Amino acid sequence: VVLCSLSAAGFPLSSLEEVSVANSRYAPTTTLIQLLKSAGQVRSVKMLTLIHRPLPAECLQSVRILGPLVLHATELSGFASLFAGGSTAALCEVQILDTLQLSFQKLLGTMPPHGPLGKHLRTLEIVPHQNEPTGRFWTQWIQPLAELFRHPLLASLVCVSVPVPSSRQLAIECAEALFTSLGQWDLPTCLRTLRFLPYRDGCAGVIPDHTAERDLAAERDMLSRCRARWPDLVVQFCGVQLDS
Repeated sequence: VVLCSLSAAGFPLSSLEEVSVANSRYAPTTTLIQLLKSAGQVRSVKMLTLIHRPLPAECLQSVRILGPLVLHATELSGFASLFAGGSTAALCEVQILDTLQLSFQKLLGTMPPHGPLGKHLRTLEIVPHQNEPTGRFWTQWIQPLAELFRHPLLASLVCVSVPVPSSRQLAIECAEALFTSLGQWDLPTCLRTLRFLPYRDGCAGVIPDHTAERDLAAERDMLSRCRARWPDLVVQFCGVQLDS
């Protein structure tokens, strides 16, 4: 609808540098592809889009910031295409909304077995969205992310954000599970910042007075071991930053 309105008004899409659409319903991937092909100078596209098919590499040659995106529950090949723009791609920052259907294990299964090293995408944000998923086994859910990090297409990632549950205890367990898996697979060469984003404010910022002392001790121990294992990695856990 937006593209049709702009075209009908005689607005040259080729001159657009930024697009921001406050849509509450998912735009289809075809609309995003049409926009990226028509607006060859666009640098930022902020439009709620359901990704149900791959983005052609030619669509990633000018846009630098893309999101918020929602991955289709079954058609997941669009995820890999975000990293596959080649050496001339400009896309460097992507935001994906967490949903109940989002599964790192399934994403891992859709990645091509081989391929060139990713070179352009540096920031991947997977952020909390709407209600916290119910029935999700968080520690099992997050563990495959460590192996996904090792895929060649994700080699250029510098900053990654991932959601954790609102419960501080469960958030610690979730982060521990990821760090344990990373100990087996190690970090991507370029990764410098790992952010854990809670679903509610109850886990963020100043630690509440009612937080159990054992949770605080577990958190300190976890972050200390992380710093010892990966001294160059900046960890932001529920609003608290740990770096070297």
